[in-house]
Amino acid sequence: DSITYDDLDEDERDQIVNDMADVKASFNFINHVPIGASLKYYMAVDSMDLYSDEVVDPSRKIVFEADIDAGIKDPSSGYVQTAVSSEWEEELTDEELGIFNYEIIYVRQELNINSTDGEVKIRQDDSIEIEAILEFKITIKPEGD
Repeated sequence: DSITYDDLDEDERDQIVNDMADVKASFNFINHVPIGASLKYYMAVDSMDLYSDEVVDPSRKIVFEADIDAGIKDPSSGYVQTAVSSEWEEELTDEELGIFNYEIIYVRQELNINSTDGEVKIRQDDSIEIEAILEFKITIKPEGD
């Protein structure tokens, strides 16, 4: 997946970079699987940078890391009996906001499964719902500034 030039016009890009007071990235996970995991979410201006954790220039690449708690399993069946929600958020720095200056931003998610303390079972309909949100607060500049 990628965020393309058509997704953000030039004025929106300028506002993101120049007029943002706060930008927060947040993830909400609803885990219907009896296995926990760790997520890495990559944003980069070069698609080849999506496959390493090294960030040399935060205005060209950002890596978010979050933990996902396991769903609560039924001890007798091993299947999830209750989904578990996990939330994670982080504010972007001014330097990280520079990534929105580029025409294309590539994104990739990597999910690493944690070990379990015993046998678990997964049904075909079990899933981990991932909602990624970027929240923006824009500073309105008075005319003439």
